[in-house]
Amino acid sequence: VPAILKIDFETGVFPPGTALFNLDGATPSSGSIASLADSAWIIQERGNGSLAALGVSYYDPPTEADDWMIFAELEIPADADSVVLRWDAISLTTSGSYPDHYEIGISTTTQDPEGCLENIILSIEDEEHEDWISRRISLDDFIGQTKYIGFHLNTPYDPGDRLAIENII
Repeated sequence: VPAILKIDFETGVFPPGTALFNLDGATPSSGSIASLADSAWIIQERGNGSLAALGVSYYDPPTEADDWMIFAELEIPADADSVVLRWDAISLTTSGSYPDHYEIGISTTTQDPEGCLENIILSIEDEEHEDWISRRISLDDFIGQTKYIGFHLNTPYDPGDRLAIENII
């Protein structure tokens, strides 16, 4: 089955039409992630030679993360038998004590957080921190529709550190 969306971030830039929303406006606690002070997500090398989207939730002062990455409009073909969203994720916490939380929302109307919050299709608490994990979820309920897919980093006040997402198909 051919992919209707493929994002691997290897170009070092977000795909055309991606919208980023930094709703927490918080300041990262570490100088190594200071580039996230004015952005919801960045693209960064993750130690294995590949690039990933990176969001931060380790702030000074501590606060709840509220950062969105919402991709351009996607048409899910009406003739599809089944559609699955797949991606790889990892919490980048050196101690393992600060795993990140995130959710995936599908907007049926607009490319913004409010639209995506209407259809939260998956919530992850305490994402894996030792190895990349491959995740998948059915989008069969959206076959034949045009949608926006959003990743929302929403780690509570404490714990939290950094979340990496890559290989979105």
